[in-house]
Amino acid sequence: MNRRIVLWTAIVEVCFVGMSLAWAAPCPCDGDVDNNGVVNVLDGACIDVCKRNGDCSCCLSSCDVNCDGVVDAGDIGDDVIVDPSAWLCQFNGGTPSTCCPGPTGACCDVSTGTCADSVLEVDCSGVDHVWSESLACSQVSCQGPPTGACCDLDFGTCQNDILESNCVGAGLVWSDGLSCTQVSCPAPPT
Repeated sequence: MNRRIVLWTAIVEVCFVGMSLAWAAPCPCDGDVDNNGVVNVLDGACIDVCKRNGDCSCCLSSCDVNCDGVVDAGDIGDDVIVDPSAWLCQFNGGTPSTCCPGPTGACCDVSTGTCADSVLEVDCSGVDHVWSESLACSQVSCQGPPTGACCDLDFGTCQNDILESNCVGAGLVWSDGLSCTQVSCPAPPT
């Protein structure tokens, strides 16, 4: 009975110690789970057994190839040879950076106030871009530059939601954060 406990403890340590190390460091995205130096069908079969039955004893490194915290279809699909997965990507010659690109999130462009969902951090670059890991645009505040009322004193007209940079010229007056109903744009005397 004690041998079974010791063996089970060893299996758990082999499976989960590798996983915890992967979480502490950047994702190694290593499809060579049996550590034989090559990503092959034996690794795929090992990950598949771990995913289906929870027996990760053949994984000498983590079976969580894509480092998302679970052994699932992202690591090995339901059809090991066909379904897109981190292991199959490497089996077909992909590099860790292409096979496990990392988490996605909301990418906000604060210069325009626009937001895009499911964007990789590397694709949300630029001075005016803010990336929020694992969040959707509906979960973040993506306010652009302030808008306001643009009053044309020469004609007595007004436009709402105008950027200050678009309300420049003779007779134009911009009011930050206000609407046309909140400002006075008197028509010039005729």
